Amino acid sequence: MIKHLHIGRSDIIGRYYASLPNTLVISHNELSTIRDIEFSIVSISAFNPARKNEIIRADDFIDQLCQSLPLKCNVIYFSSARVLDFELRERHAAYVDNKNSDEMRLREFFPDLSVVYLPLILPLCYSDKNFFFETFFKNLKAGSVVFDVAPDSSWNFIHPSDLKFLIQKAHLLAKKQLLVSRRSFTGHDFVRFARHLVKVESVEFGSGIYQYPVNSDIKTLYGKFDFFKNFDWLDLLHRMYK
Repeated sequence: MIKHLHIGRSDIIGRYYASLPNTLVISHNELSTIRDIEFSIVSISAFNPARKNEIIRADDFIDQLCQSLPLKCNVIYFSSARVLDFELRERHAAYVDNKNSDEMRLREFFPDLSVVYLPLILPLCYSDKNFFFETFFKNLKAGSVVFDVAPDSSWNFIHPSDLKFLIQKAHLLAKKQLLVSRRSFTGHDFVRFARHLVKVESVEFGSGIYQYPVNSDIKTLYGKFDFFKNFDWLDLLHRMYK
């Protein structure tokens, strides 16, 4: 029996959920195929990539969701922790605006909607690559660690496996929650990571302190993956970005 339906096949969340039992992962184009399928939980990560750089209010995908899913089903919508950032960088503005708009439209329709705000997710394959790690490893090829912010700045990441318990405990989720790892990464940590992998020739930091995601007053959940227990995940990334 399919207990969990996930909509969003082509992103890291969808690829992870496709590996779990009793889970059906579909793309947004396959919504019409679910009408005769029973499920207790629906999670959504699908997002039109064109809307990352341009504010586009009219999105047929959200309308299709509201027409296709049972009104009373348990819906989990994955949003970005950047939504919580009050000092948003310009390059993220359209993306955040569109994510907020989608959340509001879904909340108007589904009474049992839980929104989970996610920080950066650790890539598991090259298809999952993100700008942050891509830049870090690009500099590392030259033996350099380069950040435009101070070393006391911090970033938070989650491992894809941290998404599993959200489905297992879906009935306990609040209307809004932030999912983060127990410990954030600082610039100092990234220097240590770099020295674990290569001989570091130069280290360069800026002066301003940056924190992602920002502290939030909404409910916070903590992932179970320990990035500091061993560096197997780091070695995997190093091989991926070579």
